[in-house]
Amino acid sequence: MMIRLAGWPRRALGALGLAALIIGVFGSSSALSFATPAAPATSLLQTTTPVTAAAADPVLSDGFVTFTLSAPGVKAVSVIGSWGLSYTNVAYPMSQSGATWTVFLGPLTPGLYSYNFIVDGVATKDPNNPSVVHSNPALSTFFVPGEAADFLAIHQGPKGAVNVLTYHSNVTGTDRHATVWTPPGYSATRDDPYPTFYLVHGGGGDYLDWVQQGRANVILDNLYNARRLEPMVVVPAPERPVHS
Repeated sequence: MMIRLAGWPRRALGALGLAALIIGVFGSSSALSFATPAAPATSLLQTTTPVTAAAADPVLSDGFVTFTLSAPGVKAVSVIGSWGLSYTNVAYPMSQSGATWTVFLGPLTPGLYSYNFIVDGVATKDPNNPSVVHSNPALSTFFVPGEAADFLAIHQGPKGAVNVLTYHSNVTGTDRHATVWTPPGYSATRDDPYPTFYLVHGGGGDYLDWVQQGRANVILDNLYNARRLEPMVVVPAPERPVHS
């Protein structure tokens, strides 16, 4: 069986929507129990009390985050991220102390966020955050834990494999790429073919965004370990469908 969904916002499916869609399409032995996340705050408190955080993770505690950038000789730095209403981008100016620019924001509702710095008008990646967003190299991501985002948290248990498939498209005449998630214990020689679930994102982004910005692999691992997911192959496909 092959299921193909196109044109869905990756933010919506990259979180609770993806889990609910898979349950709806393939069924479940028990009810989905993940909590519905609240909408992100539209106005965040900018605190002035310095708090130390790990260099690779801006998240502190209770939903507060800190951003720090060393940028000598520049005139203005701000941080822009997906913490606005419905995950829209909102920018906040950063305060300068010598060559260091800092801002403290919060509280953020639990969830996965992306952000980048704006340095004298130029989008700049956080050099202290090793996360990667292939479709937008300036972006970094971070996760705010909490009950409402538990389905996005990494839990103990078997993990599926994530690989990138390269194939030649006779339609476009080019080599293309797709991400492939296979369940724990996957066997390519199984007698019964696995159901295949194709994810085709909406505007912008690429085949890696389902994993890098939506944690689709984490959602799938959690569903599988909760016995709410039939073993299947999930394929976040490249770009958008080709229209004639």
